[in-house]
Amino acid sequence: MWGLWHLPYFFIGTELTYAYGIIPQIITAILLSILFTWLFNNTGGSILVSLIFHNMFNLSNDMFPALRTQLGSPLFLVFFSIAAIAVWQFGDVKG
Repeated sequence: MWGLWHLPYFFIGTELTYAYGIIPQIITAILLSILFTWLFNNTGGSILVSLIFHNMFNLSNDMFPALRTQLGSPLFLVFFSIAAIAVWQFGDVKG
C-alpha cells in the first residue's frame, strides 16, 4: 500500500530517484513499513516517533544521495532488508 502511495512521486520527480527504477522504491517502502510498525508498537503507539523517523530518513537521503548511484541502490536495499528482517525476527513486531 505504501509503495503504491509513493508511486506518483516517482513520476513527477519529487520522490527519491532510484538508480534501478520503481521496483526498488516499492520494496523500500515495504521494508520501511516494517520499521515504522516496530517503532509505533514499541513506543506505546507514538505517531511522533514514526514521524521523526520518516523525516530523518528523508533528510538523510537528501544529505547522502546514495540512492542515485548504481552501487548505492543495491547496498541501500540490502541494509534495509537486514534491518527489517532483524526487527521482524527479534523485535516482536505485532503488525
